Amino acid sequence: MSTAPITAVAVETEILRLNGVLDQATEDVARLGEARAHAKMDALLAHARAVATSAGRSSDVREAEALVASEPLQRRYEVADASLRAMKEAAHNCRAQLDALRSVNANVRHMSSGPGF
Repeated sequence: MSTAPITAVAVETEILRLNGVLDQATEDVARLGEARAHAKMDALLAHARAVATSAGRSSDVREAEALVASEPLQRRYEVADASLRAMKEAAHNCRAQLDALRSVNANVRHMSSGPGF
């Protein structure tokens, strides 16, 4: 932890840096959301095709066979979903850091404009 005084310039520099991080996170969320949507549709369609081509028996057996047949695409969807959730959380954390820095910035401005400055 730094013992150097916090300056308005340092806080504003960090705000600008975090704004850039948040901009990138927003783009990443959009990209990952699109990848997740494609992966979900691929998995659903593969599953439906596997159910449709499954050889008779009970519906439970057909569903199990379809899940096994579509497993790689189901796995790709789950990974895409987890990646999207992680990126959304990273963006949320970045927003929280920005909010905290805005409060610090307001306090630094208030302290530097008080009596004796």
